[in-house]
Amino acid sequence: IHQNPNSCIPQNHTVEITIKDTFVEDITIFPTNFIIGTPGILMCGIVLNTEICPDVSSLLVEWYHNNSISSSTLGYTVSSLAKGFAKEFNSTLKISQVESSQSGSY
Repeated sequence: IHQNPNSCIPQNHTVEITIKDTFVEDITIFPTNFIIGTPGILMCGIVLNTEICPDVSSLLVEWYHNNSISSSTLGYTVSSLAKGFAKEFNSTLKISQVESSQSGSY
């Protein structure tokens, strides 16, 4: 936000607001292999076109397994983390115990 200097006459003060259109530029998911019967963590590196603030709690990151949303009732936990103002952040999907039914597309 840019504001005119205080030396301007009060009735002539204007505020300019710039809104940035944010979209995902790149996504990388790793690792791709897990051992059945053990816990697993999928990490998704997300790169945006503009910087975001350190608090990513307002961002909605949803993980899908074979086009269905991954639910905590199925043993999934999702969290997101950004460090400082950044264009990149990570989201993790924790699988409490990997089963063969969890293979597929994420």
